[in-house]
Amino acid sequence: MKKIKIDFKQLIYYIYMLLLSSTIVIGNKINVYDEPHFKQVDLIDMVNIIILMTIFSFCGKALLSYIDCNQIKIRVVKTSKRWWFISSGLLFILWGAWLFVYYPGMISPDSVHSLLQAENLDLLTNHTPIMYTLLITIFVRAGWFVGDRNFGVFLFSIVQTVIMAISLGYSVYWVKKHFLCKFLPIIVLVYFGLNPIIAIYSITMWKDILFSAWILLSCLVLIDIGISEGKELEDKKGIVKLITIFILMSFGRNNGVYIVTFVWLGLLLLFKNVRKRIIIAGGSVIFAIILIQGPGYKKLGIPNSGFAESVGIPLQQISYSIKYDGPLDEKDQQFIEQILPIEVIKREYTPLSADKIKFNAQFNTSFFEENKGEFVRVYFNELPKHFKAYTKAWLLSTSGFWHIEPLEWACQFGVMDNNEMGLYDRNYINEYFNFDLRPSIQRYVINLHQKCPIYNVGLLVWIIFFYGIAAVIRQQIWKILFILPLFGCWLTLMVATPVSSQFRYVYSFHLILPIIIILLFAKRSVKSLF
Repeated sequence: MKKIKIDFKQLIYYIYMLLLSSTIVIGNKINVYDEPHFKQVDLIDMVNIIILMTIFSFCGKALLSYIDCNQIKIRVVKTSKRWWFISSGLLFILWGAWLFVYYPGMISPDSVHSLLQAENLDLLTNHTPIMYTLLITIFVRAGWFVGDRNFGVFLFSIVQTVIMAISLGYSVYWVKKHFLCKFLPIIVLVYFGLNPIIAIYSITMWKDILFSAWILLSCLVLIDIGISEGKELEDKKGIVKLITIFILMSFGRNNGVYIVTFVWLGLLLLFKNVRKRIIIAGGSVIFAIILIQGPGYKKLGIPNSGFAESVGIPLQQISYSIKYDGPLDEKDQQFIEQILPIEVIKREYTPLSADKIKFNAQFNTSFFEENKGEFVRVYFNELPKHFKAYTKAWLLSTSGFWHIEPLEWACQFGVMDNNEMGLYDRNYINEYFNFDLRPSIQRYVINLHQKCPIYNVGLLVWIIFFYGIAAVIRQQIWKILFILPLFGCWLTLMVATPVSSQFRYVYSFHLILPIIIILLFAKRSVKSLF
């Protein structure tokens, strides 16, 4: 009997196209705002999935053929660091100019929470990463020292903008250094400099902004390791770079250590020639970080973000099951009742966010923290009975990170009203020139969010996946390194996201877009120019 040979590369390609088509059709059956949250999937939907899959498969093949015919070589070229400095300076000027319209920066409720901790370090918790809060503290207190709270926030906005400009300026320099085409770094610089959401985010006090810069830098460090086939890690400089990005990511956001561990395992799998160095360098950093963020913070009396922050999706799945899929087992229901009354769960559950459950005034946080194991037991005990409900709840709770849909909200404009810090915003352009740019800016940015595909969270995710599929099909596994941090970030969101959609959580995907498009066309060259 003749054996059937399976082309796994083609199989992966068609699975990707099937999943992409399915998410579009099924995603359009989901409504996270109103009931019913799910419309019935019927035969015509199956037909539409097949049609879309056929179209996408054809278009994908055409795109891959075009890429194959227009590949550009990666050549490490000696490049003056002036490119880095000039790019960073231009970006700082372009983004910093927004502070004349939105002084002292963009402040949301999350920002106020950080500022309250900066004012009183006894309130410090790791809900917002400690290192980010301490960075805020240094600069806002310097401003507050002169008696002006707004000036303190302004100082931090300037510092964050400088860090972002240096990080993204390095990205422009990296492109210049690796490609002979003189237009590529200019395109990347224009994308960064004239992109309104990057400008707005640079002066917004959110932990996700700097964290996304660390993700971007980690991608560049990792692709350099891939280009060199691991030789980059044979040098102390390469190891120092790897350790640095591991530390930045780990302390940048609370899912950072999981992303770092994911990247570390990927490196161990891909590079046998430097595996010992990876084990020692990466393993020791991860171990140290776990000690600091666990026993270390506990010793200092700094509370962690809490168990509820780690199980947002399971809480949503159980809540959905209670509301829409009948009661739990009697013993399990009694346990859940001690965390939050069943009637409250039925009333407060929303697919948009787990916050209405875990931050409810009646939520028994101390009981929940003391009975983590029992909650896990209840979750898995109810899984077989409510499997369909669990699946629906998961799709609803993560829909914004896989479904290609218009973006509802992504930016904070100005300083939130009636905040506890007594902050207020000033529009200097309007004050001195009697010309209010804010309404035009906000309309423009909102229209971009809703209509321009580069701001679509789901689309960005699928572009990253297409890049990975293209690398596998063309046997350029070294390219996978570039998206390991992005994929790790996405995975952590799919298991623990507190909201169904949030652009800032995957802001790094938006920053990485021009470079990932360039790398789609790139191929390695052993030739180096010095």
